[in-house]
Amino acid sequence: MLKRVLIYGVAFGSLSASMVLINFFNQLYMHRNALSAIPTLSNIFILCFGVYFLVKQIILESTENAQAESNRTLKEKPSKNAVVESKNKPLTLGKILFASLTMSLIAALCNVAAYKHIQTNQPERFQHFKAMQIGAIDAYIAKDVTLTTIVKKQEKRELAISNLEEKLKVGTYASFEIQMYLSLGMIITLLVYIAKKK
Repeated sequence: MLKRVLIYGVAFGSLSASMVLINFFNQLYMHRNALSAIPTLSNIFILCFGVYFLVKQIILESTENAQAESNRTLKEKPSKNAVVESKNKPLTLGKILFASLTMSLIAALCNVAAYKHIQTNQPERFQHFKAMQIGAIDAYIAKDVTLTTIVKKQEKRELAISNLEEKLKVGTYASFEIQMYLSLGMIITLLVYIAKKK
């Protein structure tokens, strides 16, 4: 099962990471329309599909193994004193959750690797993204009528840029991605498991 989890994690994680690269390389973050939302929404749907297919495959394989073992046991005629032992342990929700959360973690780390690649190896693209965010901060502060003095505007700008710097760090991005992916993975796993057990 571990091999399948790794394959699914890397496959769907790579697809998800490509959305991060597309967002930066095509500068989709510059537009406030449906097109700019495609990479984010795609990441969510890609993970959901990945977890769904993984859980479905694990449950299907477990069912097939149980049926095959049951048929083999029926064909064999054990003696009265023989003890029949099952080679396959029963599939539990805990095992499925562990598999799906591991896959979600791998996919999230692929996204973090793509973000780190942009930040380290494509600094001009990352600086363009950062400059756009700072421009948005300046535009918001300029429209804020509650800030009556230049000093207040400057203080608010410095605080906003400081928060932006923190949010753009790889560690902060990784924390957000991992939390989001693990939450989504858990929700989809529970939904699929409940649907399959009905």
